[in-house]
Amino acid sequence: MAKNEITAAWSDLRQNYELLGAGSKQTALRQLLQRNPEEKKIVFVHHRATVAALQRLLRGEGMDLVVFEGSMSGPEKDCAIGLFRDEARLLLSTESGGEGRNLQFCNTIINFDLP
Repeated sequence: MAKNEITAAWSDLRQNYELLGAGSKQTALRQLLQRNPEEKKIVFVHHRATVAALQRLLRGEGMDLVVFEGSMSGPEKDCAIGLFRDEARLLLSTESGGEGRNLQFCNTIINFDLP
């Protein structure tokens, strides 16, 4: 709504929203991700907006991660899986993004938000 009708009230609301810290769910996720830091972990989410928010939060904390989602092309998906397998410790993925992929090298799977 703020994009369509920018008013002082919407601007103030957005500023206040951006000042909010991570919620308890994000805090719990960060704690889980800090356990066994050498393990490969996948975090499944339902909404792309959640992927974007977690990506900002976790990269802001210096976590090396790869995003994998259903809207990516086949070569983009292959590249993301390759980066996750060879370099990154964390894969953020939408449900639709992971269909038919071999991820047996991964140690931990976390469902962040259920559909």
